[in-house]
Amino acid sequence: MFKKSIYFLWSQLYLLIEVFKEWKMNWGSIVILIVPILVSLPTVNVYIEQSPWFIALVIIIVVIAWLHSNRIVRNISALKRKLSAVENQRDTLVESLEATPTMIVNHLYQEIGLTSKDRITIYRYHDDEFINIGRHSLNVDFNKKGRYSYPKDKGFIGQCWAGEEVYKENLPKPDNSLDHYIDRVSKLSNIEKGVLRKLSMKSRCYYCRKLINHKNSPVAVIVFETIDKSFRDKKKTIGDALDGQFGKLLLESKENNLPVGKG
Repeated sequence: MFKKSIYFLWSQLYLLIEVFKEWKMNWGSIVILIVPILVSLPTVNVYIEQSPWFIALVIIIVVIAWLHSNRIVRNISALKRKLSAVENQRDTLVESLEATPTMIVNHLYQEIGLTSKDRITIYRYHDDEFINIGRHSLNVDFNKKGRYSYPKDKGFIGQCWAGEEVYKENLPKPDNSLDHYIDRVSKLSNIEKGVLRKLSMKSRCYYCRKLINHKNSPVAVIVFETIDKSFRDKKKTIGDALDGQFGKLLLESKENNLPVGKG
């Protein structure tokens, strides 16, 4: 019995110490914890028997302490609800920012008059690699996200990043000879043949442009590709669009696209 009492007192004391760390907020809980300890002491029991009014005082104090603790609990619950609402708003904003590059690319796609044979992708440069942050094609297969990241020293993206722009056309038709196509593109792009075989879109024409911000620093590469042998007169249309308002919008969307690798 004595051991149980000691254990009880020790457990209450431990809780009391933890609560005391935030005593201004938890004084109600402190009182509720102290009262059972005091009441369990023999000297206090004797005093209670001699002074019945003391019981009423203790009850009043405990009730006040409980009301305070209950108010704190309600306040904490309200804060949690507000925090949850703020987090939901943040998630909505993040989703909007992530979707912005894709929306602009979609409008650019329509403005140029591209078809289901074509695709546009914008790659953001981050930590020595390129991240797909926006893609659009009317062809569902071509519109798939693809790999998460692309090395900066591979492909026409890397060549564009190292220079100004890249335009490759009249690449071999993969339907005639896939091996010939892969050999040719691998030599031109420095991409492994195994990687090229897995591409959902085996394009015959690529047009890559580097996007440069107001600080004259390159920040992204946008890639236009088609399974036709060339963009023909659309190449000029693409260039004019990027030199105009669409280029500015893409740069702004890239700057706002803070969650890397999504879009």
